[in-house]
Amino acid sequence: MKNNNNSIFWIKFFLFVVCGFLILWGYGIFKVIYKKHKIKKEVENLRHQVQEMEQRNQKLKGSIEYFKSLSFSQKEAKEKLNVKKEGEKVIMIKTKEPAKEKDPEQTNQESGQGQVHNQVHNKEGAKVEQKSNSQKWWDYFFS
Repeated sequence: MKNNNNSIFWIKFFLFVVCGFLILWGYGIFKVIYKKHKIKKEVENLRHQVQEMEQRNQKLKGSIEYFKSLSFSQKEAKEKLNVKKEGEKVIMIKTKEPAKEKDPEQTNQESGQGQVHNQVHNKEGAKVEQKSNSQKWWDYFFS
């Protein structure tokens, strides 16, 4: 009987040790698979970033080529330096003057603010309204 109990103990002990090794081995394999998955995901992300950078690079190369082109130089010279080609005629179109604004005192009364601003005449003799700094900020945010 003692021999039978002793053999059952060793069988249980052996199964316990084997199960421990299997758990450790499974944990190791799981860890390796998880790392492989993370690395694969990171590689995909980096490939996507490379693709985006290549597209951006192509756009920038196209912009550089355009900026080096003669048509861009001519366009910029016309717009910024008012240069014209030989034999080219320039036509100036005058636009109508903007409509005169309402009287500032009337505008303030209509808006309910009731604040009168200083008025100064410019070189042409037109009235120019000078607002306080706080009023300018108020108009900037709430108008």
